[in-house]
Amino acid sequence: MIETIISRYPNRLIVILSANQDRTNVNELNVFQHLDKPYYLESLDKLGKSLIAKKISLGLNADLLNNL
Repeated sequence: MIETIISRYPNRLIVILSANQDRTNVNELNVFQHLDKPYYLESLDKLGKSLIAKKISLGLNADLLNNL
């Protein structure tokens, strides 16, 4: 599924939220981040900030993020 998403939408940042901590196949894919359950507010906040920072570093401003 991730390969299909990346091929159709190459500029998207993929985040995996999962209870499965086996990252064997995930490490081969171009995912931005893998976050394990349980999710804590601090982890989700840090993830959101890093996603925004990455998008901005790729040349997108914060206003455009609402439409992605």
